[in-house]
Parts: sequence; C-alpha cells; structure tokens
Amino acid sequence: MYGPKTMRGGNCMEIVGEKMVLRPYTLERCHEFYKAYVSDPAMTHDGYVYSQDTVDYYYRNKVMDQSRRYFAVCNGTRVIGEIQIKNIHADRSSGTLSIILADDSLKGQGFGTEAQRLVLDYSQCSRASYHLCRCCS
Repeated sequence: MYGPKTMRGGNCMEIVGEKMVLRPYTLERCHEFYKAYVSDPAMTHDGYVYSQDTVDYYYRNKVMDQSRRYFAVCNGTRVIGEIQIKNIHADRSSGTLSIILADDSLKGQGFGTEAQRLVLDYSQCSRASYHLCRCCS
C-alpha cells in the first residue's frame, strides 16, 4: 500500500515509488509536461504543438475539475507524464484511471505500470475507495 511511501508537506502529497514519484499537478508541472509531449501516432493522427493558452485552459477546466484527481508522474525532477482518476462518483465509489506519458521513449520501462499501482493504492487508502476502470492514452 502507499502509506509508508507517502510524504506529506502541508497540503501537498507526494507518493513515492521505486522508479518515480507522483507529485501534485501544478500549473507549472502541466506546462513542463506539455512542452515535452510528443503525440503517439498509434493513438491519434493529429500532431501536437504546444500552446501556453491551450495548456492554461486545459489546467483550469480539466485539472481543477473537482470530479478528477491529477498527479504529475516524475522521474527525478522531470515531469514525464500525468495520471488521473476521472469521472469520480463518490456515491458509487467509482472512477476511471487515465495515464499519458510524454513520449514513446518512456514506454516499456515500467513508469506507467508503477504510476497506476501507486494511484490504485492511493485510492484504496484515501477517504473513499474507488472502483476504477483503466484507460491508457
């Protein structure tokens, strides 16, 4: 479980794994991630071009949405992904798990697997336990 691996500081929480750390998803971390993001042609035919205004809008309207819980997936100090529990329904104790990594070079190294395990452990130990549907992008 995440308990012994969790570090709290004020209202901030970091969930520490073996390969990476889940940190609060701040606006700065969101921009860092999307500046490095390269879209996966297996997932979309659309290319991606960073836009500060688009990321600001995304952060305000998605990350700050109270029906979601976001974390920055970090390797050292570098933000390599984002993971979220979305579509949270407290009355049904359910939600959907979604993860995205910055580029294909990060795949196959266990970062996504560990991030999912840490979030699942976190959700089981938090106030409400969520039944999650995994959704990878």
